[in-house]
Amino acid sequence: MFGTSVGSFFFGLDYVVFSITSLFVVAPFAEYFGPKYSLGICGIALICFIAFYSIAYTTQDDVLQYTFLSIAMTLSGAIASIGWTAQGVYFARLSFLQHQIEVEMALEGNISHYYKLITSSCA
Repeated sequence: MFGTSVGSFFFGLDYVVFSITSLFVVAPFAEYFGPKYSLGICGIALICFIAFYSIAYTTQDDVLQYTFLSIAMTLSGAIASIGWTAQGVYFARLSFLQHQIEVEMALEGNISHYYKLITSSCA
C-alpha cells in the first residue's frame, strides 16, 4: 500500500495530530482535568499506544497492520501534545510554590516550610 514510505506516512500522521491537538484540544483538556490528571490520562493512553503498536507489528494482515499503526500514531501525537503541556504547567506551579516557600523561609527562618513544599500537591 505505502511501499517504502510507510514510516514517513505514519510519522507525518503523528505530527499532524500533534499540531491539531496542540492548537485545539490541549488548553480545554488541561484546564478541565488539571495537569496532574492530564499526565495520568496520558500514561494510560501511552499503554494503549504500546498495545496498538505491538499488535500492528505482530499481525500479518496488511489492512489490520495499517489500521493499528494509524491508531497508535494518532495516540502518539495526542499523548505528546497533552503530556508536554501538562508537564510544563505542573512544573511551573511547583516552582512557583517552591519560590513562595523559599521567600517565606527567608522572612521567617523556619525549616518547617520545606515540609509544606514536600507534602503539598499541585492540583
